[in-house]
Amino acid sequence: MTVEQPDYLLGRPISLVGPNAITLTLVSLALVLVIATFLVRVKHRRMAPVWRAGGVLLSSSAMIVAMVIMVNAAMGFYPMLDSLFPKANKAVTEVKQLSPLQPPLTQNNEGREALKNEPQSAEVAPRNEPQWMPHFEQVEEANGAKLLQTKFTGPISQISQEVDVWVPREFSLDPNPPQPDYRVIIFLHGSPGNPFASQAALRAGEKLQAAIDQGKLPPTIMVFPGLNVDGQEPDCVNLVERPAVETWLAQELPTMLHSVFPQISAIRGDWNLTGVSAGGYCAVRTALLHPQVFGSTASLSGYNRPTVGLLSEAGVQLYNANTLSNLIGLPRKYPTRILFASSANDRDADFLTVSTNQISPLPGDEYANLPLTGGHNWGAWNEVLPNVLSWIGEQSEVPHLQPLGKGIGAEFEPSQPTVEGWWGIKSWVLISLVSILVLALGAGLVTRWTIPGRSVTADATNSPSFTLEVQTLRGRIIGYLLSLFLVTLTASLVALEAFLIFNANLEFYASWQDVIREFTVFLTFD
Repeated sequence: MTVEQPDYLLGRPISLVGPNAITLTLVSLALVLVIATFLVRVKHRRMAPVWRAGGVLLSSSAMIVAMVIMVNAAMGFYPMLDSLFPKANKAVTEVKQLSPLQPPLTQNNEGREALKNEPQSAEVAPRNEPQWMPHFEQVEEANGAKLLQTKFTGPISQISQEVDVWVPREFSLDPNPPQPDYRVIIFLHGSPGNPFASQAALRAGEKLQAAIDQGKLPPTIMVFPGLNVDGQEPDCVNLVERPAVETWLAQELPTMLHSVFPQISAIRGDWNLTGVSAGGYCAVRTALLHPQVFGSTASLSGYNRPTVGLLSEAGVQLYNANTLSNLIGLPRKYPTRILFASSANDRDADFLTVSTNQISPLPGDEYANLPLTGGHNWGAWNEVLPNVLSWIGEQSEVPHLQPLGKGIGAEFEPSQPTVEGWWGIKSWVLISLVSILVLALGAGLVTRWTIPGRSVTADATNSPSFTLEVQTLRGRIIGYLLSLFLVTLTASLVALEAFLIFNANLEFYASWQDVIREFTVFLTFD
């Protein structure tokens, strides 16, 4: 995986991903728990309860940090230490947009359907200059599909990002003998995110090849570009004082792909732009604003409104102009196929789906929804991806597909939000019970429960009676191990409580089944 230039500590790069990061985290956590256990066993020092409370806080904080680091190490959201602390968006007095505010519009719909098979615009035609033809290297293989990788610097925007391309088994970099015109899917990651995490979590290469082998998708390549251009939250719009990401994504990237891979199609209907979360928003917005390049788009739990980057701070007029439910309803010149994958557990994505159902499609337009099970997470997106590929391929019936675009006042039956009992992942009863248990364990450790050991009373002849505590080595070991267990249990429950409160206020996991499914994704992560 191509990554940014890392920070260094004692001459070594500080990486937050991979087996080394997981091993270092586990070793560090174990060391902190050992130290914290010594602190909670303090008996004779002054202010012993303060030392013990410090041990509980130290172990709990370490457990939370370790859990976060291990998830990141598996998923690769933040590859290096400096990426863990993104720069704040540059302060500007007014957010100004350089790219188009509207797609090409028309009031004449005659012949609109035929525009689906129109060639792409000349702005993405292949170029012969070296700067448009970076070298790709094969770095991986899955189910016969091959992963090609490069780092591409846009000659216009000067944005330099990793670009990963999954190609099917039959694909050859040698254009001779002639090959079929491969379709193109460009897949955008969310925020935080990167190409590596997205394709690995989705097992993209494996599923791409499976869809082609099963006849659900014509020969297609799947492209994963990076969007983290300057250490700030990514925008997918050209803004004043920000990198021209829209130019890079909608013009330079397609031009580069045409220049390197002459086998790919130049028909707009064969080009799809898909994304998850914030990448889903960017996919639909970019496809609508650049219909001369992209004929279809899919949003997996994508937002309706700009929620990250500088655009989220724009004034009302600019903000509304970049709200998808407003863009979709415009009298657009070019037809576009739009797919949403949403869940009632994910309110903003679900609102976009319901809003689109109120829009009457123009000739050639197609709006549809694939209901997701669960919340805003990789487990849901991983599960729905095969059906998304089938929809893009247009070669087979797509299970559970709901047509949208029935007009104002039309009824829509969205998926029902997940409801669990008192033990549910969003239940405040469960959160309260865990809080009580944490407080009880923490109080017991601070106030010093009885430690295993044995004491005897010795009376010396003609001397005052006194009690002498005698603790065997075995008793000390048992006592320490019991304390270590209680410290670890308390820290684990604190981490669980932090997760429950965090998730209850957001929409990542709707049930414990969601968590198990996500954990399965982590376990199969390459």
